[in-house]
Amino acid sequence: MRSATVRINLTAAQRRGEDYVRALLASGTLTGTVIEISADEFHRVTATAKLDSPNPKAISEWFLPLRLLARQRKPGEIGIGDTAARLIGAVGGEQFKLWYHIVFKRDCKCPDRQAWLNAHWPYPNNTTNT
Repeated sequence: MRSATVRINLTAAQRRGEDYVRALLASGTLTGTVIEISADEFHRVTATAKLDSPNPKAISEWFLPLRLLARQRKPGEIGIGDTAARLIGAVGGEQFKLWYHIVFKRDCKCPDRQAWLNAHWPYPNNTTNT
């Protein structure tokens, strides 16, 4: 299976701050108003770039399902996507990906979904389980 690609709208990326846009452009390509970057690079950029979060709310103000998921956070996870991937992977995530690939003849896009969740619901750097 090939590496997943994440597509980010330039305007949406700009809301995260100039450092974030510069980091994305350094690792990805700009086609019109869309930045294309590998899921692995997107995860690295999201984890290391100085971000102006698109979700300025504290975890205590998130939707209840997201707050419950955030309580399962482990060190090193940068957002809801990492926590969800870890929890789902523990109960058959790799088997699901294989089944999906066999049945539909394409990637399930789990890494894209994980990266999108991390970008939209990042954990504040100074908290653990809130």
